[in-house]
Parts: sequence; C-alpha cells; structure tokens
Amino acid sequence: MSAANGHVTPKVNGPDGTEVVPVYTETFRATTQNDTLVHKTLCGETEIEAIGEDEWRITLEGLVLKSQLQDLFAMRPANNELTVIGEARVHRGVTFDRFTYEQTDEHNVGEFDVDGSRVQEPLFRFQLQTQDDQTV
Repeated sequence: MSAANGHVTPKVNGPDGTEVVPVYTETFRATTQNDTLVHKTLCGETEIEAIGEDEWRITLEGLVLKSQLQDLFAMRPANNELTVIGEARVHRGVTFDRFTYEQTDEHNVGEFDVDGSRVQEPLFRFQLQTQDDQTV
C-alpha cells in the first residue's frame, strides 16, 4: 500500500512484477455475492455449499501518468491474472474485462514525485472493471 499526496491508494501488480499505483484513486470498489446452495440428501441431512466467496468484482478508477497507463496496457491481456492490493484486502487472480481511459484538456500534464524523482507527464483518467457475471 502506498500513499500518494497523502491519500492511500491501491496497487495493481502484474504477473511479471510490474506495479502500478495510481496518482489519484477516485473509486476502489470490491463486491461479492457470497451465495449458498442448500442440498438435501436422501437421508434428510442438509448440506450447505458456499458459492462465490472468493469471487470478487473489482472496479478501480482514477488518474494515472502516461507511463503508468502503458504499464496497465501491458498487464491488460485477458490471460493475465493480476493482484490488486487494497487497504482492507488483497485480491488475487483478478482479470479485468473492461478497460476505459480518456485524456482531457484538464489532464494535459501532471507533475508528481515518483520513486524519488520529479516526473512531468500527461495524466489519463482510467477505469478497470471485472466482468459482471450476470447473463442477458
């Protein structure tokens, strides 16, 4: 976990060790259903099967530098399982199915301290989201 400009922010770690800590995190959301199935045996015994306890849908949105955006592009392929480290929990095996980014006039250049160096780069608003398991 890192603090950027005094704000706690999540980290996204790729399978090759690449790490991205957004310069600003607007939203970090994790949702799970924690459903159960109840099974009755022929003898009348009840068994409860937990479903989805470790299946989390993750949404992460905020601002990244251009170089961080490039790292996110490299991590993006669907076969890459990522680790998202938040303040409350570490989510492993995350695959982001939706990746949106944009650049506006407001975000032409940002100046930040990154790994002890002063960096001036364009900023990009981004959103990473895991697939919603609902079928249509």
